[in-house]
Formats: sequence, C-alpha cells, structure tokens
Amino acid sequence: MFLIINIIKNKKLKYHNLLLILICILLPIAMNSISLLNQNGFNHVLINSANAFNYVLLILLLESFVNKKYINRVCVFFIILQIYIYIIVANQSYLKMNIAYENAYSVYQDVVTRIKNMEEFNADSKIVIVGEYDYEKLCDFYNFDKIGYFFGVNSNVELVNVYSKYNFIEFYLGFNANFIEENEVKSKLEDNQIYKNMPTYPYYGSIQKIDDLIVVKFSD
Repeated sequence: MFLIINIIKNKKLKYHNLLLILICILLPIAMNSISLLNQNGFNHVLINSANAFNYVLLILLLESFVNKKYINRVCVFFIILQIYIYIIVANQSYLKMNIAYENAYSVYQDVVTRIKNMEEFNADSKIVIVGEYDYEKLCDFYNFDKIGYFFGVNSNVELVNVYSKYNFIEFYLGFNANFIEENEVKSKLEDNQIYKNMPTYPYYGSIQKIDDLIVVKFSD
C-alpha cells in the first residue's frame, strides 16, 4: 500500500520508483539472509530477530505519511494486529518450551532416582544412556501445531533426546556422575545378551548394571 501510494505520488521519478520496488523486494531477503547459509533449512528463533524490524518499519512508514489520516488509522490497526499476534505466538512458544522442559525434567529425575536406588551404584559407577526416548510415551503437543515451524521451540521429546542431555542432568538435577557416550560402548552392548533382553524405559528392568556400566535403555 505504501509502495503504490509513493509511486503514484512520485510517478515522474522512474528511477526512484524502480529503486523503491527493488528495496521492497530485497528487504525480506535481507532480513532472512541467514537462511541462505543454513543447510538444514531451520533457524533458531533467536536468529530470526531481524524480523522484528517489521514493527519498526511500519512505525517509520506511519510517520512518513503522518498527514494522511486514513493511512494512519490503517497503520495503527496493523501495528495493533502485529502486537496481538506476537503476544499469542510468544505465549504459545514459551508455554510449549516450559512443558518440554518439565517433561524432560520429569524423565531424568526418575532416571536419576532409579540409578541412586540401585545397590550397585557407587562413586565409581559409569553410566550410559542408550537410544532415544519414544515420543509416544510423553504428552502430545497437538495444541501447538501452529508454532511447529519455529525451530528452537523444541518438542518435549527433542529436549529429552538432546545431544547435551548429560549437561541437562548435571546442571538441572545436580547429578554429576561419570557419564559415558553411547558410541563408546554401543558395539560392546549389542553383543550382550542381558542388554538384548532389557525392556525399554520406563519399564521395570530398563536400568541395569552390565559389567562395569549402569545402562539406561531408552530404545533398541
């Protein structure tokens, strides 16, 4: 709307109008240019902060047409609408992240409690978590489908299976133990009959000591 009004207002300035159109085309590309460098096609929400300029841009355009009352009203409406949408999306995002955190905290609090209650557990115990937790064993996030495209607003199972899960256990649960990476012992466990017969977490027997390892089996 602003572009059309400006072109009509300055229809004799052809190069000016062409430059204006070019800038309007390049603006969203410039604000999302990080996507061109990202191979997997997903950006964390914090990286998309350049899109906050949309709010500033609308206010700047409003000031440039300050004498046009009908344009002012339209702009104010869109600013209010943007703020309202942001409030809804932001609240949904933070609620989803909080639920994901609570889910992960609950899972690992139970895992740590079970490990501590094992007679075989001592200060020298080595602990390994094998596999990934099944998303069907956690709550369904169907209420948050509309914000599913925001990378960084993790699902509950993603936070449970995150690569830094040992840090999560140490920092959030205060359990600093001798954790072993799965790839260091995977070949050894695959040939172990006790491991093969173990059920997956959270079922009884999913946490056992095998040789010098306490194994938490999330999946086969």
